[in-house]
Order: sequence, then structure tokens, then C-alpha cells
Amino acid sequence: MTMRPSLGVLCAAFAAAPAPAQAQLVIPAGMATAEGSTANLFPWGRGGLGLLHQCVYDSSHFTSQGVTGPIVITGLKWRPNGNVALAASSYTAGCTVKLSTSPLDHAAASTTFASNRGADLTTCYSGVVSWGPQAAQPGPAPFGISVPFQTSFLYDPALGDLNIECDLPVQTFAGSGPSLDVHAVAGQALASRVYLSTGYPGGVGVVNGNHAVVVEVTYVPAAANDESRGPLAGAATALLVDGGLPGSADAETRVHRNGFTLAPTVALPPSSTQVDLRTVLQQWNAPPGLDIDDISLGRDEVLADASGELLVPSNAWGLISFSLKQGATGAPGTRIAREAALGNVGSALFSWVLPGSNYPPQLLGRTERSHSASELGLPAGAEVDAVDFPVVFGRDQGTLTTIEPGFLTLIGGTAQTIYFTVSSATANLVPAFWWGNSTANPASGANILRVARTASSGAWGPPTVFRYWFQLGLQQSDDIDGLAVDIANNKLLFSCVGTARDQFLFVDMSADGSAAVPLKKQDGTPVSQSIGKGQNDDVDAICTLDPIGPSQSTVPPPGVPPGGDDFGSSCGAPSAGLLGVPSINATAFRRHVGGQTWFDSWMMGWPPLTGVTPGVAVLYMTVGNDLTLFPVGPIQLRNTNPAVPGDPLLFSFQVPPSYWLTSQTVTFRWAAIDAGFTAIAEAWPVRVAL
Repeated sequence: MTMRPSLGVLCAAFAAAPAPAQAQLVIPAGMATAEGSTANLFPWGRGGLGLLHQCVYDSSHFTSQGVTGPIVITGLKWRPNGNVALAASSYTAGCTVKLSTSPLDHAAASTTFASNRGADLTTCYSGVVSWGPQAAQPGPAPFGISVPFQTSFLYDPALGDLNIECDLPVQTFAGSGPSLDVHAVAGQALASRVYLSTGYPGGVGVVNGNHAVVVEVTYVPAAANDESRGPLAGAATALLVDGGLPGSADAETRVHRNGFTLAPTVALPPSSTQVDLRTVLQQWNAPPGLDIDDISLGRDEVLADASGELLVPSNAWGLISFSLKQGATGAPGTRIAREAALGNVGSALFSWVLPGSNYPPQLLGRTERSHSASELGLPAGAEVDAVDFPVVFGRDQGTLTTIEPGFLTLIGGTAQTIYFTVSSATANLVPAFWWGNSTANPASGANILRVARTASSGAWGPPTVFRYWFQLGLQQSDDIDGLAVDIANNKLLFSCVGTARDQFLFVDMSADGSAAVPLKKQDGTPVSQSIGKGQNDDVDAICTLDPIGPSQSTVPPPGVPPGGDDFGSSCGAPSAGLLGVPSINATAFRRHVGGQTWFDSWMMGWPPLTGVTPGVAVLYMTVGNDLTLFPVGPIQLRNTNPAVPGDPLLFSFQVPPSYWLTSQTVTFRWAAIDAGFTAIAEAWPVRVAL
């Protein structure tokens, strides 16, 4: 008999678990049992006149108190100055508290508020702020003003100073604004405040150094948080590796299969019928030492309007997958910075979900590491030089001896094409006929080349130029090293070596002679400034993906994905959680093996508030919009010493052609709990079209 537990039963079981133990520390360090040296009304004594207030605290306030790794901050408290009473008070229209890892040191805090905000800026609380009465007493007074967070904040003191930002709009204030405890002794405060009061909300902030409002931080230790996350974590992909791997060459297409097996990438078989650029170019006199920078099948989908502003259809979500050159640092507090600290940042892949996507809002505009070097099966020091997911997404990855039947329909039309660029350092090695045998069209690393064939079993034609450097508004000396070609929509996204140019350049190819412009968000901010890379970080490979209506649409005839989009039919879409905002990650990917279709669903990460402790996980499935929970697969135990961070768990769901759910949408719903029932975590549900 099939079990059908109700959502209410599951929620009740989860709600019965006690909350995880939390800890507190006071910043600045040394103020837990000591009174600060001075006092100030800001932030909570301002009343309803309007205030924007930041206080940037040196990370040593945490490390000197034993917090040397990541913590999850769940709330903040402020205390009045000694001998100051608290009257019952309320900001009736509400206030906002945001936390971030500041890109600037506290001693260099800027009068421009945005400059002090990190890429991990998180709105932790938004709503009414109130406190009750508290009698005056000699300092230090109790922390009587409490803001428990609605959204926790992951803070790693190794990545920078902590910025606490309070925004108090003009409003009716009921009560009495207290004077708050502040420490301002040089060498001890190690903090700066930036505030805007008079003229709020317009104007420039005022900076005061050696000014630390005394705050109690409530937190729990975080687990390692080094697992791969995001909608592409564990996805199959095709790579080129800079410099090649032992026994291979730079242009050889290597494949990472679905999952986290840590198996080395394997080369596509050297056959003339495979999408392996090395094999194709060798047929056309490719010289030894030729360095290929990036590839694209032309199946990238660049979701931007003609001006380069992101434009995501209402029923779609999109993302950019990218790699960085070794030596990248990332902006403070970002996932890129964490990967740089772990090493091998150039061997990893990252994903960034486009703002405006039809996607849970908490995940928009977030950069995650989707694949580590070890998960890609790459040796230390290897560098991902090119990436293209459509080469193998959903294909028969078990044998790699043939392209799955129907491949021709997946890449569109009757022609198959590989677009690529060569490095400036080796462009002069290219045979002249590749460039068109014309002195008017000289060799350049900024030229985009292509090879094509007219049938899946046909021969590949010679390389020809798809776009010359001057057609893109570039210089001959430029060197394109990241490439995403969207033939269906006549759009192009690329990056150039170095940081003299913006790292995400867009061209509308439907307009002849259109010069490249920075890809930008809807508010005009360049995407390159939004993904969390450091100022001198060089983007090395790009792949753009867009499942337009994939996981919400009906499934077309076998072999043809929804909308003709192989990505959309093969990658699950995250959905809203049932128990609040999920805290761990899950993905799902289609896989074909010997004519059979499977969906591999992965959960990575565990309850983050309890560290690495024993636990169990279970997978449920819901159908369509019905929230009846069907348990699928066995209860799985946590490995507390996993080979892969986050101890990824797998359930493979076979989809026979005659299965009753075919043409339906289903949602995989993972849940995990520690053995002591002190912490429960729901993974982001993943919806797929069978």
C-alpha cells in the first residue's frame, strides 16, 4: 500500500523538534561585562525622524572570541547606556536591518553607503521594531532592544569585516528614544559608523571612526558550507581544460557526468561524428600548440534586450555559468572569495541566477559554486578554459560512444555548428585559410571562428570566421576567452582577457556593426559588478542557459524537449518551500541510458545549524499542484566524514515511456534532520517535467 502522509502531519513532526542551541557574543570584544566609553542615540534612539545607519566592525571582534570559522547570525540586541531606562517604544511603520561582509576595512569606511555593502548583503529583518520597559541600572545594562532575524546571515570573519545596517524611515514613533551604549577608545573600538540623519533619505553619509555601538550577536556555528550549490550543482557538462590534461590536448572535449562521484573527466571518443573540436580541427591542419579559448554550440540563450539589459520572459528563468582564471580573489564575503581561500578557484564552475527570473526570490542574483575541481575530476592547478552544458545535458553519459538519438533536433535545424576562439598568443599559428586568406582580415584572438556540418553523421567543414574583431567593436589586440553564442536570437555574450574591458560584453548581432556593450541588470548595474568577482578577476569561460517554461510545460513528443530547449527539459527548477525558506540545496537532471530515461535528484548539505552530526534524509514527491506527499526511495543516513563536502545524496527516478505520470510535472522534496531532532532542514524543492 502506498503511503500518502499529509502535509500537516509532516509539518507537525518538524515543528515538534526543539530549536538548535544558540550562542551569544558581544561586539566590540571586551564589552560583554564592561560599560562602553561613551553613548549615542543612534540607531534606535533617533525616533521617527528618519535615519540610515551603518556600523562596520573589525573581524577581530569575532576571531579574538573564538569565532574563527563561519557562523549563522540569527539575531541582534542593543543595550541602553548605563543608568538609562527603556520606555516601552515602537517604530510603528517598521524598520529594516541588513547585514553584509564589507568590501572595505572598517578604518576605510566610505561616506557612500553602497561602497560599504558587501555582495552578500542580506535583509535579515523588515518590520515593526518594539521593546518593552527596562529600569535604569549602572552599566553595563541588559540588552533590552532585540531584533530576532527573519532571515539568518552566514558570516565568515576570514572574509572581511561585518557591516550592520539599520534603516529607520520617517514614521510615527511611539515611546522614548534611548541613549545607547557605545565604545570609542582607539585601538579597542575597531569600528566605524556611517550615518545619514538630517535630510534623510537623500544626501551623503557622515563617517565617524573609532565608534562601535555595543551589540550582542546571537549565532550558531555553521557547518563547513563548502558544498556546491545552485541549480547546476552536480550537472553533467562538457569542458575544455587550459593546457590540456595528460595524454590530451587543449581543444579536447572532456565530459563530467551527472553527480558527485569525483571520477576524472573523460574524453569524448575521438570520432569524426562527435562534437569534439580537437578531432575536427586536426582534420583541417590545426597546428601543434594551438590554444582554444572557449566554445559554444550556438545553443546559449542570452536573455537581454537590444541594449544589453537583462530581459527574462515572465515564464522563464535563466542563469550564467562561468569560470575564472587561477588567481581570482572574489569580492569579500562572496562564494568566489570562499573558493579562492579553498584553492583551485580556476578549476571550479560558478552559476549566477538572473534577476527577474521566475524563481524563488531568495535565490535571485546569487552566485554559487556549482562544481569544484574535485567534482569535475580535474587535477590541482588545472584551469577550466571552456564550458558548454548542451553538449551532454541529458545525453547517454554512460558510454559516450554515440550521441543520443534525437541530438540533431536538440541543437536546432539541420546544421550543427561549433563556435570557438583561439588565444592571441597562438592566433598567428592558425592556417591562413581559416581567416579567409585575406590580408584585410588579419589573425586575431578577438575573431570568432566556427566549424559546421549539415547532418549528425556528416563530415565537418573547414573553420571559417563567424565574426571579425572589428565587427564586434573590438581591437585586433583584444583576446576573447569566454564565449556564449545565441544563434536563435542573434545575440552574443563574451569576455576578453584582462580587465581593461567589462567582463560580460553583449552584442546584438541583428544590427550590423553593433559594438559590444556591458551586459547590465534592470537597474543599469553591470552584471560584472554583481556576480561577486574581485576587481582584477578575469572571467575565463561563459555558458548561458534559459529553460523557457520547461518544468511547467507539457512534454512534447519523445526526443523533442519543451520549446526545443535541451536545457529546459533536462534541468529541474527550484520552487518555494513548504516549511518556510529552505536552507539546503537540491537539484535534478534528466539522464538517458540505453533508451531509458531517468531523473537523478540530488540533495547536498544538511541542517546547517548543528555542524557535522549524524542525521537522516528522506525524499518525497508531489505531482502537479497537489501537495500530497509520496515518499520515494529509502531513508538515507548521513556520512559524517564524506569525501564530497555536503555529503550529497542521490535518488534516481526511472521514467518508463508508458508511466502514468508522463507529461506531468513532479516536484522532488528532500528533508533532512539530525539524529537528536534538534535541527530540521528542507531542501529547495525541484520541479521537473517528466
